[in-house]
Amino acid sequence: DLGEAFFAFRRYRADGNAEIVCISNLTDRPATITLPEQMTGSIWHDLIREADVADIEITFQPYQTMWLKKI
Repeated sequence: DLGEAFFAFRRYRADGNAEIVCISNLTDRPATITLPEQMTGSIWHDLIREADVADIEITFQPYQTMWLKKI
């Protein structure tokens, strides 16, 4: 559970070898999440911003969305 400010889902490639985690802040204010335990210990790449995400706490700007792929 990421809290009321966020909407998130996972999409898997048909062969199951890759996943994308989509997370959106649905509020008009910045909001911070702590990644679930199963996502920690890995580096993720935000496909929208073209930036790596290694922190377990991420602050999203209002209405920001990230598409995270494990690298």
